[in-house]
Amino acid sequence: MLTTSFRGFTISYFDQLEFEVITKDIFEKQIYFFKSASANPYILDCGANIGLATLFFKTLYPNSTIIGFEPNPETFKVYQKNVIQNNLKNVTLTNAAVSDQVGQVDLYVGKKSTAWHSTNTLDQKLWDNEGDYTPITVRGVLLSNYIDQEVAMIKLDIEGAEGKVISEIKDKLNNVQNLTLEYHPNNGNSKYQIIKSLEMNHFSISSLQVNLNEEQILIKATRS
Repeated sequence: MLTTSFRGFTISYFDQLEFEVITKDIFEKQIYFFKSASANPYILDCGANIGLATLFFKTLYPNSTIIGFEPNPETFKVYQKNVIQNNLKNVTLTNAAVSDQVGQVDLYVGKKSTAWHSTNTLDQKLWDNEGDYTPITVRGVLLSNYIDQEVAMIKLDIEGAEGKVISEIKDKLNNVQNLTLEYHPNNGNSKYQIIKSLEMNHFSISSLQVNLNEEQILIKATRS
């Protein structure tokens, strides 16, 4: 494990290149930037990995309340470490995968050093190098259970499960002000259905490439 000082934070992480790519996206390109009228917005960070987006949200809104979800136990420990060593307040960490089912689910994690921790997935066939991944059993939770008040921002970076989760929370999307997700093309994960669900709930949609292949895009939804 490596540790560095970055923009006033002390951050522990696994891989130098992975860290550089993700911090560039989050802190320089600000792919998760959003505006809130509240000084203490409620944020759901799904697929939190080691907590870089959580740190970014705390930069934007120091008094925000954040619930972070990270299913991989090894990665979750580093997420905990980063929250503790930066003395973050009002951050609740949940060692679980947001899914469309409750209970035990298989998470496919990289078994080689070339597979980044941020690419763990619930979809066995998401990546071409599926042989580099092995399943572990983790807890699955429903994101809708955490949308019990106005949500200023939902961040979904959940490696192919985004379509299922959008479908699972569709009846509560009216409580959400902003949502940003990384879309992955895979069986049953329809970009058009995701966008349709968001537009039907009065979101304005934009999309952009962020160090991704031509099929993977970042979809940003802001309530109209």
